[in-house]
Amino acid sequence: MEIKVTKTNTLKQKPIDESTLGFARSFSDHMFMVEYEEERCWFDPRIVPYQNISLNPASPVFHYAKFLKGQRPTHLMTAVWGCFASGTTRDA
Repeated sequence: MEIKVTKTNTLKQKPIDESTLGFARSFSDHMFMVEYEEERCWFDPRIVPYQNISLNPASPVFHYAKFLKGQRPTHLMTAVWGCFASGTTRDA
């Protein structure tokens, strides 16, 4: 499966002191996106410049937040990974 890459026109300044890096504080210049449809599974993978994303207000992610309230970030990331890892994937 080919991954299309679109590079950003302006790069962010890189942190001088690595000790300032932290979870949800430092972000890359690019992000990975992929589409999903039940009939096609995962398709159209691409790396694009960092940007906002939109979510449907009925998205399950908002409902899981109540379930995961009070969990440490490591548990949250495990739960998110579990959602992706347990899904069916097919090569295009």
